[in-house]
Amino acid sequence: MDICNGYLIYRTGSGHCFLYSVTGNTEEPISVESIFEGKADKTNSDIQIITYEGMDIYGYFEADTGERIIGIRNHENGKELVPPEKDFTLRDGRCLRMWGRKSGRKLTCYARYEDDDEWYEITCLDDKNLGTEPEFYEKYMTQEGNEVICLLQKNTSKYGRMRQKYSLGDILFKWNIETGESSILYETSNRSTRIIGYKNGNIYLLHNNRVSVQSVDGGKREKLFRIPMGKEIYYFDWQGDYLIVTGADGEVLKAYKVED
Repeated sequence: MDICNGYLIYRTGSGHCFLYSVTGNTEEPISVESIFEGKADKTNSDIQIITYEGMDIYGYFEADTGERIIGIRNHENGKELVPPEKDFTLRDGRCLRMWGRKSGRKLTCYARYEDDDEWYEITCLDDKNLGTEPEFYEKYMTQEGNEVICLLQKNTSKYGRMRQKYSLGDILFKWNIETGESSILYETSNRSTRIIGYKNGNIYLLHNNRVSVQSVDGGKREKLFRIPMGKEIYYFDWQGDYLIVTGADGEVLKAYKVED
């Protein structure tokens, strides 16, 4: 779920998307598939972008199965509202993915467009110890102008995939889709500090069960709240202006409103 411009966005287990008004009235939910089908060109099999109520809906038509929704993004700031089923989709409709590849002892990270065979090296990561295989959080990348903001986990196991015990730390970096230039915005100094969010130049960190915020440009770290204890697994998600903390069972443990 997510919230944007007065709508709660919900995707079912079968992949269908609906918009619910959060104004408290009794309007029926709006099918995102019906919005896309009514506005897109069915003769065009390429990725198409339909803007509706401040949201960009990404979809395409297949000859055999008809349309399929790829994802929804906030039109104003590029935030992913429904993560795409494929790799990260840029505002121009191109799909982007990132990964690390070892050659001997050297691990090099690359970016590639789905419609382009060329690999673009992410040079800001060249001299970093990224562990066995870095884990890129591709579905949660965000675009700011010509730059994509990316988060990766350094880990000691290619099977680690987000697990704390395999973590060597996190790196937040940006990559320019026009020039290929990249630079690191923030890197945690130890494995016990995790990056759990980024918004408007501020980075949100988890350390010793406390969530804090600070500017990526430096400055004093401000403590926001302590997460409730008692769970072995915690998930952090953004819904509109709220940072949501849940357990593995889906129970909401904390909903914190983030002020700009």
